[in-house]
Amino acid sequence: MLYGTVPFKAVKMKDLHKLIISGTYELKENISIVARDLLSNILEPDFVKRYGFQKIVHHIWFSNYDDSSHLIS
Repeated sequence: MLYGTVPFKAVKMKDLHKLIISGTYELKENISIVARDLLSNILEPDFVKRYGFQKIVHHIWFSNYDDSSHLIS
């Protein structure tokens, strides 16, 4: 949703799996540095380095997000 398309694209499923495992993808030039950082850390192939939930929700990209408007009363 952030990027508007899937990060990994291939015609054959086998090729798609290779791209996902290797973390091979390209980002559009017009994406912000902050969004690029978030995506690269989410798509990191090394699970030890990859961002988990806590790092994702505390990323600077979410710094202007106000979740109070989504609270159920």
